[in-house]
Amino acid sequence: MLFMSQRGIDSIFKKDPEGRYYSNKARLYQDILIFGSTIEEGKSFKLRELAKYLLDNNEEIRNYYRGKKLTNSNKIENIQKRIQRSIEGMISMRLMKEGEKVKKDKGSGMIPTYTYTPIGYLICQIVQCVIYGKENAEEQLYTLFHKRLSKDDANSLSLLVFNSKFMEKIHDKNLFGNYVSVFQKALDSKEITDIESFVRLIQHFISPLFQRKHFVRVWKETIDELDPQTRQLYMYEQKLAIDYKMGSKALSREYEVKRLELRGNVEEVALEGICNVCHRRYVFPMKIIEYTFRLANIDRLPSPIHCPECKKYERTIPIQLPIL
Repeated sequence: MLFMSQRGIDSIFKKDPEGRYYSNKARLYQDILIFGSTIEEGKSFKLRELAKYLLDNNEEIRNYYRGKKLTNSNKIENIQKRIQRSIEGMISMRLMKEGEKVKKDKGSGMIPTYTYTPIGYLICQIVQCVIYGKENAEEQLYTLFHKRLSKDDANSLSLLVFNSKFMEKIHDKNLFGNYVSVFQKALDSKEITDIESFVRLIQHFISPLFQRKHFVRVWKETIDELDPQTRQLYMYEQKLAIDYKMGSKALSREYEVKRLELRGNVEEVALEGICNVCHRRYVFPMKIIEYTFRLANIDRLPSPIHCPECKKYERTIPIQLPIL
């Protein structure tokens, strides 16, 4: 549960009431994130180093001090308290964390250092690519994703192995830009409060993306190239997800019986569809890959699933598939 004083990630993407421009506070957060791309991932930094970067790169701060007869040292000193508050906000969002204390450049006192968390570093790349369209940022984002997912060994989770191979394929087929567009939709949402809600939104927007024909085909290609055990483990994860969602919508005992019958088949699930005419609920088994292809309306699909009740009256109205 979030405390009222804790800032949400939506602060980073907050716009004016008309929704045209990012607020000064949001731009400051964004520039703090972009500072992360100027240093090595995991490297710590001091508050003063960040303040110096923002003095030159944050438009609001730069314009405020333009023409003022102050030394850079005095300007940096003046903005440090504001930057400190922003850092505290980033820490509460789990985009930064406090590191070890080090000696001051002048004097014998100790001051804290800070580092970006892995998710903070990732969002830094997303900000550059999606919001500012930095040169080569899309390729940098792909490299970052691939680095985090590329763990193709015997101890890697099947989901990581699959995603690594899938990411490579959509990149090689020049589809990665479509994938990145998902983040723009998530960033424009007002439902972002923390890391978990951000990830959930990404997953929500990716689901329709996977129903596009070209993405589904790449998805199937990737599955077909997995070794037998990894494929079984990955498909079982998909089966569990579908069973959970379908189970929350199904209304018949017949569905529960069919689901139980298919418990040993990792590539097939029980579904409960609805007839478009008589509105009868009909339970049937279906391969997970076929189900995904049907939702994507891939050409050359098998024949429609006909309602057994309506068929008695020589109708050929297909069953409406559940969209999970």
